[in-house]
Amino acid sequence: MNKEEKEQATENFKKSAELAKNLTEIADNSFVRFNDAKVRQAWKEVLNVVTKSGQAIRGMENFQAGPGDPMIEQMDELAEELEKLFNQVSINIFNMKTLSEKNFSKRILSPTYLLTRYMKNCVSNPVAQAKDKLIKAYEAQVPLKLAYALLSILEIKATNPIGKSSDLEMHKWKDVIELVLALLMFVEAFVNGLLGRNSVINLDLLIQATIKIFDQLRKFDNENSDDARKREEEERKRKEEEERRKKEEEEKRKREEEETRRKKEEEEKRKREEEEERKKKEEEEKMKREEEEERQRKEEEERKKREEEEERKRKEEEERKRREEEERKKKEEDERRKKEEEERKRREEEERKKKEEEERKKKEEEERTKKEEEERKRREEEERKKKEEEERKKREEEEARRKEEEEKKNAWFNIKPWAEQYLESNRSSWNSTKADKIREKVEQSIPGQAFYVAVFDQANKPADYSFYNPHGDNQLIWITAKGRCDCLIYRSLTGNQESAQNHANLKSRVESYVGFGKNITYDRSMDPTMEYQIMSKESWKNNFVFMIFTIGPNPEIRWANSTHNGGPGWTGRIIMKDVNRLNLLNLLNNREAFLLSAFP
Repeated sequence: MNKEEKEQATENFKKSAELAKNLTEIADNSFVRFNDAKVRQAWKEVLNVVTKSGQAIRGMENFQAGPGDPMIEQMDELAEELEKLFNQVSINIFNMKTLSEKNFSKRILSPTYLLTRYMKNCVSNPVAQAKDKLIKAYEAQVPLKLAYALLSILEIKATNPIGKSSDLEMHKWKDVIELVLALLMFVEAFVNGLLGRNSVINLDLLIQATIKIFDQLRKFDNENSDDARKREEEERKRKEEEERRKKEEEEKRKREEEETRRKKEEEEKRKREEEEERKKKEEEEKMKREEEEERQRKEEEERKKREEEEERKRKEEEERKRREEEERKKKEEDERRKKEEEERKRREEEERKKKEEEERKKKEEEERTKKEEEERKRREEEERKKKEEEERKKREEEEARRKEEEEKKNAWFNIKPWAEQYLESNRSSWNSTKADKIREKVEQSIPGQAFYVAVFDQANKPADYSFYNPHGDNQLIWITAKGRCDCLIYRSLTGNQESAQNHANLKSRVESYVGFGKNITYDRSMDPTMEYQIMSKESWKNNFVFMIFTIGPNPEIRWANSTHNGGPGWTGRIIMKDVNRLNLLNLLNNREAFLLSAFP
């Protein structure tokens, strides 16, 4: 590749990156107008730079990236934008929930994701292996076939995921389909260049398929909303109103600029006048300061004379007061000695009276001690009788409580045979109906005790579910293979006594496993997952813990008698990576499961 070819390739990669960055916006403006030949031609011309980028990749042999190469920088930019696009597709795949949506994801979204990802790999590292992978993926999933498969899905009511959707849902589906079609045409244009094709017939057919698909979407839109034309009219009026507001704002801005200029001139004139006035005032103030300083000097001289006279008078007064103070102290000393003598005599008299009082109190204390001893013995006797009465009542209450516990225990163990018979008799009922009925029965049998009920299709433990129970049969009922169902009933004896903070802490720990990226793995058995990946990290050694796949066993979980919303514990949906499944797009090996942790 010579210098001129490299510069041209750099420019094509740059334009391709800009197109990828704005692909959804351009597609939104173009696809609905594909009935116009000029719009179709303009779209093909836009995609021509992508074809040229593919041609440049085709010409790269023994590719080695050099530091600071502008072409490599533009290729990296294009690869980054492509990664953002296939990440959008990945998000759409994750959001597909219903059966028709999952069918749409499997047939359309997943192949589109794969093609875009291989194209990104080819751009970021254009070695022969990356090119071959893209070409093989293209031959296996030709964009034109995917487009007609998409049209077929929309035309058949049973496979159509859109149906009668709201305006908001219709808009979301339009965005998803626009992104898919735009990526398919982007890949088609790139592969044309990569394979050195001169024909654009597949691209023309893709555009025709897009026209049919958008005709079908318009049909859905018309069926779902009688107000479509009204919305178009409102949109036109809104745009006209925006245009009018823009003009008014422009005129307002010009007026404000003119007003600002005028105010600026007036401000400058005002400042000049203020400056002249300031200088005049400064001159007047200077003269006043000089006059004031002269006046203050004269006042200071007079003040010093007054202070000297006052100081002389003050000293004379102090001397007079000193002599008077000495005379006063002498009189006070004589008076003090006289009082001390009187005080001594008074204390001697008080001491005598004090001794007499102590003698009297001593006798009274001995009498009081004797009476207290008699009172103490009387109270001890009363206390002994009171304790005996309390112990008797306590024994009676304990016996009543023991009988009540025995009745509750029997009620708990009677639940299992009832539930087994109920499941066998209601084989055809939904799991949700069975769970509701069993919850109602348990709620009647053990009122006031918080519990969980889980009903699910007959499954394999530990392949499909696992649980950890340190409390034995007294708190857990486990039923298997009854009426094509398995069932777990767990009662918590402490859940209603746990604080709100403890419930919040348990909820936080359960939800720390929820979502993607938690590195929870599954290898044919849930027991190792439970023991080494959940229990080993938690202080749940005294809790009941339960895990089950959400798809397959079809679990239905209920709770009752709990003072806290959500039951005497917390449940969350976690994602486990199945190490024995094909790792396709990091999605098909992900399996969702319920995780439940309940207080003892």
